[in-house]
Amino acid sequence: MAHVHTFGLVAPKAAGIIHLGATSCYVTDNGDLIILKQGLNLLLDKLARVIDRFSKFANEHKDLPTLGFTHFNIFLFLVISMKNSCLLIKLSVIGTFMGSS
Repeated sequence: MAHVHTFGLVAPKAAGIIHLGATSCYVTDNGDLIILKQGLNLLLDKLARVIDRFSKFANEHKDLPTLGFTHFNIFLFLVISMKNSCLLIKLSVIGTFMGSS
């Protein structure tokens, strides 16, 4: 409840009614959301760099065949850029989700 008391000191006119709209969990939960959003904003720039680097790597190796493995069993012949493209799609979806907050 110290948070509510502090809000009362900062906004004395609201001190008498602030408890109606701001319980201690309300204040700390919103504080956590602000911290999470700021952290996600830091990650968006890094995610954009990862996507950029993966796309350059995929473009450079677009003609390089390799064997794909799944659970140590030979899966099939594939091109490295295809695997990177699948990863890029996933990263782009994550970035879109993070950017919409």
